[in-house]
Amino acid sequence: MYVRLNDEYILRGWQGVPHVLVHPRQNAVWVLSSPQAIAAEFLDGEIDLDCVFLTGEQQEFIDKLVKEGAALRLESPQPLRDYQRYRQSKGRRLQEIYWSITGGCNLHCRHCYMGAPNHAYKDLDTQTCLGIIDQMAEAGVYGVSFSGGEPLTRKDFWELTDACLERGIWLQSIYTNGMLVDDAFLDKLEKRNLKPRFVISFDGVGCHDWMRGTPGVEEKTIEAIKKVISRGFRIQVYTTVYSGSIDALIPTYEFLKDLGIDDLRIATTMIKGEWRKENMDEVPLEKRLAVYLEMFKRYMADGQPFEINVEAFVGCKKGGKPYVRLSRTHCTEEGLNEYCCDTMRLRPYLLPTGVLLPCPAMVDTCIEKDMPNILDTPLAEIYSRPDNAFRKLVTTRVRDVVEHHEDCKICEHRFECGGGDLAFGITATDDPLGKYDMICRFYKNYRAKLRELIGA
Repeated sequence: MYVRLNDEYILRGWQGVPHVLVHPRQNAVWVLSSPQAIAAEFLDGEIDLDCVFLTGEQQEFIDKLVKEGAALRLESPQPLRDYQRYRQSKGRRLQEIYWSITGGCNLHCRHCYMGAPNHAYKDLDTQTCLGIIDQMAEAGVYGVSFSGGEPLTRKDFWELTDACLERGIWLQSIYTNGMLVDDAFLDKLEKRNLKPRFVISFDGVGCHDWMRGTPGVEEKTIEAIKKVISRGFRIQVYTTVYSGSIDALIPTYEFLKDLGIDDLRIATTMIKGEWRKENMDEVPLEKRLAVYLEMFKRYMADGQPFEINVEAFVGCKKGGKPYVRLSRTHCTEEGLNEYCCDTMRLRPYLLPTGVLLPCPAMVDTCIEKDMPNILDTPLAEIYSRPDNAFRKLVTTRVRDVVEHHEDCKICEHRFECGGGDLAFGITATDDPLGKYDMICRFYKNYRAKLRELIGA
């Protein structure tokens, strides 16, 4: 009798986590014990398990995988695909790359953090991008999200997609403005058995055209959102708030609720990229919170119809319990030893030029000049060495930020706040350990009221 892993399962390992079973589509990881890892090596579809001694634990492990559909019993040999076979990276665990595959775009968004209207970040050619995908595979990456600019404008989009799939790297998300999303595009995804999440920006009823710098795109964006939903793809809508759109936020919420989206993310504009040219005042914190709370009351009354995240303030899963965002899990001295952000370590951001950043929110900040380019230093090497600027930044501890600021050291909120969001702090202060003043004001003046209102 032969047993092989289902085509969607792969075996990987990294420093500190030597053996894992991964289901990239579901972004699920199972850490394997040594006996389980040995048993997993037998599931290649070529070893006759009747001729192998298995312990009770190993047999139970294999039976469980078969029962859950992760492995298949076969009467005759059927080898694994190359991408499924065990591969161990010399670096630390790296889950996914959030990759801007182009610095260009077909719109002229006024708030573009990477200057896409002017193609500020130049694109790499196809062969170089294929080499980057090889690097991802070597580093144990099993997920990728395509962004831009507008990723669908790349003529080699499908060649890059197929190259990822051939190496066991699953397309997790597509960040797009929706202008090029049609049935033909969705057909090509489904032909490849791909169901990525779509992240489509919609900046408010009656406000979208102005922010996107192109007349008529609001209607087209709505059509794209409806199309994606009708075809059964998951969709996250990202809404950026500025002084001209804050009053449209509640009507926008009502509109999106009726469309049936899966997830809504709301953020304020950050002064970087194209937005520096607009020279517009930030919406006052008091104004934003007033609108957000009114919207959130409606959201709760509606039965939490989708997942929502409102800036750094409040979030809620669909049908779940609301929570204050950027609130640390351990409200003790010990909690200061946590990493500032796990996402930075596991899902970094890759610029079109090959520069690796911890987070897209760190584009056009003081740290960009010090970050490595994977065309010069391979991705696996960046993740195997603790002494480079990237690894030092992504392993920043909450304590590092708190102790960097005299007022944080004595603040009663330091165990929950932890200096706030590192990317926001860097953007606001040009300091790698900077803190975002808005988060301070929120915790000192509004956090208790928000908790009372949402029951968290």
